[in-house]
Amino acid sequence: MLIRSIAHLLDVGFYLLSFGYLALSIRVNWQLWPSDTLTLVLGFELAQIGGFLLLLGFVHLFNLLLLAIFRRRTVVNPTLAGS
Repeated sequence: MLIRSIAHLLDVGFYLLSFGYLALSIRVNWQLWPSDTLTLVLGFELAQIGGFLLLLGFVHLFNLLLLAIFRRRTVVNPTLAGS
């Protein structure tokens, strides 16, 4: 059960990073409106969302790393506990 939960958390971090990179790297060249204002605004919004998703993905995976490090520190060594 714990392994499945950790795998799910790693999947979430991977998806956040992937969608963030995708939103940053996409180029908007749609001609939806006669003016280019909508295209510029849409491209800017996608870049902001992509940056936020990348940041969120990095923080999420960093928190998982910290949890693994702190868990390793708090595990009691069985050879020392028996003495």
